[in-house]
Amino acid sequence: ETSILGDDGVISFDRIGDVLTSRLTILGIVLLVVGLLAARRSAASVGGGTGASGDPKLDLSSPLATIAIAAAVVAVLMAVLSTLRGVVWNNLWWVVVVAGFSTVFGLGLAVLADRSRNETAAKTLIFMPMAISLVGAAIIWKYVYDTPGAGQAEGLLNVLWPGDPIDFLRGTRTDGTIAPWNNFFIMVIMIWIQTGFAMVVIGAAIKGVPAELNEAARVDGANETQLFWRVTLPQITGTILVVITTLTITVLKIFDLVKATTGGAADTDVLANRVYEGLRNGNFTASSVFAVMIFILVIPIGYLNIRRNREEVVR
Repeated sequence: ETSILGDDGVISFDRIGDVLTSRLTILGIVLLVVGLLAARRSAASVGGGTGASGDPKLDLSSPLATIAIAAAVVAVLMAVLSTLRGVVWNNLWWVVVVAGFSTVFGLGLAVLADRSRNETAAKTLIFMPMAISLVGAAIIWKYVYDTPGAGQAEGLLNVLWPGDPIDFLRGTRTDGTIAPWNNFFIMVIMIWIQTGFAMVVIGAAIKGVPAELNEAARVDGANETQLFWRVTLPQITGTILVVITTLTITVLKIFDLVKATTGGAADTDVLANRVYEGLRNGNFTASSVFAVMIFILVIPIGYLNIRRNREEVVR
């Protein structure tokens, strides 16, 4: 009998070599170089080119450097997690994509809404998907993703797509290029739901930034971009970490959305669905193992959060 951890459907390293030749990996390397060059240039423009040891200084807080390096990390992680197969890799892919993109979109929308005249209306509309259950959201998005078939309406994306119909959820296409990106199309639904949560929480933190800091920065000649990167963002970093922590834990136990869209088929399975399938089939040992896996993945997140809270209390 094959052990659970030895099952390639759970975690497999067979395609680790493909990661190195992935276009996403190459893109990540290019972005990293761009970020480091931007950090070097920013350091030179604000106060010297080298440190005491003669090594070049890097200003990693500059906007272009931060964005490029963050994008490089995401690209490499996407390359790894979209290439390696298994439910553990799928769960980690969900964490990177959903927690990362929801937080970034939420931050951007919170900043834009804070400067808008119709802030309340905008936030209400963006937050509205949070009121929809995950199963309800899956049904709504099936009308976007569906392929034409017997008794089926054609989904919006296939109506707009000029080529052969694509099954975005099952990962099938005549040339076979959609899988494993069918996982990503399910993640888009979760991002659509969770972006509103991130926006509201981060927006509240932005409101809490003392006006005196912004006024002092403007007096010193800071423009809006510098004001955001040098004043606002450092003040709300703690809140952003809370949002990322909450989204990560939510995503690690994702079940409803996957079950309602693909049922875990076509390489979209996740740990929580394996827990359910084990219970349904009476395989309580396997179900318990997958539940413990989820718990183990959550432990580092909880530890880091507790440690950060203790550091804030000390300060």
